[in-house]
Amino acid sequence: MATTFKTLVLDKDVANTRTMLHEAIPLTGTIVSGTYSDENIKNYAHGMFQSVYDYPYLSSSANHIFDLTVGYSSTSALNDAASVQNTKKINIYNQMAQVLVGYNETGNIREFDRDGNFAAGGDKLKECLFINFSRLLTKDEIKKGSFALTALTGGTPVAPTGAPTIEDQGAGAAGGGGGGGGGIRSSLFEFSSCRRNRSGFTLLSGWYCCPYSICF
Repeated sequence: MATTFKTLVLDKDVANTRTMLHEAIPLTGTIVSGTYSDENIKNYAHGMFQSVYDYPYLSSSANHIFDLTVGYSSTSALNDAASVQNTKKINIYNQMAQVLVGYNETGNIREFDRDGNFAAGGDKLKECLFINFSRLLTKDEIKKGSFALTALTGGTPVAPTGAPTIEDQGAGAAGGGGGGGGGIRSSLFEFSSCRRNRSGFTLLSGWYCCPYSICF
């Protein structure tokens, strides 16, 4: 039977270790290019968004990858009673904006800002394409400095005439972007420009892209 005992010192004899696990998840063009005859893209009767899967969505092996939708501000030039689903597109924009950028000092929903500096004013993003990534991909967050998006801007997938890449290179070193109602945001820029990111959600307006993360 032991007769000698050692007193444990918390800061010397007890150690906490932490291992960071990162997944590399490439979303290739085959998912959205028609490889599955568009059977991996689910359309809904309400017409407000599309869901994209990595296999035909009726397959038990299919995983939800992201949703695509479009929205615009009530102050946008596209706001017209004659526009298709006009009210729905404004509602989509407002829903995204109130969660991700919040309200201003007068209680009105902010419009997305090009550089994220609401105090300084500046250009607003009034017409946006929203890419909502599934929880399967984002989990807690996307690692800053690891996000890149290449899009075909001309030609065909076989013979593209333009495929610029926008990314968040340098976001980790820069500490990400500003905070918003939904979490931390950071800007994506075309390759060779200044960049930043942390994301579970991406919005695009022209070639400017600003991803946001929702904190769970």
